[in-house]
Amino acid sequence: MVLHGGMDLHGDNVFCALMNQEYHVIYEHRLPNDLPTVLAALAPYRTQLAGIAVESTYNWYWLVDGLQANQYSTRLANPARMQENIGLKSANDKTDARFLAKQMVMGVLPEGYIYPKEDRPVRDLLRRRMCLVHMRTGEWLRLEGQVARHSGKDLGIQALQNLEAGELNELLGNDTLTLAAAQISYRHIAFLDQEIRQIEKAVEGHVKLTDGYAELLSFNP
Repeated sequence: MVLHGGMDLHGDNVFCALMNQEYHVIYEHRLPNDLPTVLAALAPYRTQLAGIAVESTYNWYWLVDGLQANQYSTRLANPARMQENIGLKSANDKTDARFLAKQMVMGVLPEGYIYPKEDRPVRDLLRRRMCLVHMRTGEWLRLEGQVARHSGKDLGIQALQNLEAGELNELLGNDTLTLAAAQISYRHIAFLDQEIRQIEKAVEGHVKLTDGYAELLSFNP
């Protein structure tokens, strides 16, 4: 008997459902987020399991990596595309796990990319950099708006970077509290600049450019 599994993952537990080709549930149980416990639950069905779908959540690394390391064929389900292609899921953990397993049986599971484990730290660090860049841009926009409100002048980032303390005070109407707010933004920007540079320095030592990237750089429109 061929089985397919669905795992609805949460912060401290995972609901597991195993289903046969006739959509009959053979096993289902809520398990703690503990890899040995999950593996022990799956062990009796190991030879029958054709694949397991794990929903892509914020904490899927440990489960997907653990299943793959133990030679389980594991797929990462894309929840956004499941709703688009199949219909809205129930909020019930049991039906969610069954929903994943059923899509495995039908061969229509929308999958997410399982990024290679060894490359994830670089990706995650670059995502953090992107977050910090967004925060820094927000501070610059806040400063631009503040200056515009008090002076009527639309200054860009480069102009704001080159302002002297006296010039900034004059633009803000010599108001002590308004100037204090602007200085907070400048200090926050300086701090974010430093953190972004540290991330870039850390990543540079681990990134290896692929041949495909080199080809992209050689492209002339």
